[in-house]
Amino acid sequence: FLFLKERAPTHVQVQCQTEANNLLSRPTWEQASGSSPTLKRVCLESLRLTAHSIGAVRTAQRNLTISVSTPRPKTFQIPKGSSVGFAHIAASLDPNSWGDDSSAFDVE
Repeated sequence: FLFLKERAPTHVQVQCQTEANNLLSRPTWEQASGSSPTLKRVCLESLRLTAHSIGAVRTAQRNLTISVSTPRPKTFQIPKGSSVGFAHIAASLDPNSWGDDSSAFDVE
């Protein structure tokens, strides 16, 4: 909600309010799905831009070598049994995937 109020243009806020009001009159998900595209885009974009979870934690099942190419090439050795954490927010803000304005709230 804060992203919507602070970053979305007024016309997007008005459209979300209209779609939310319409959802209140629809009793089932089947009836509501597809009728709120702006609200859906705002929700997905808000999730993309916020660290809504720490990511995933896994245990290496074997010795691993991981190479990272950006921003500076580096190689990591991960021994079997080590815990490895993945931060979803890093991928969500990656300019290689989302463009130079990857940290911008953009629902259009």
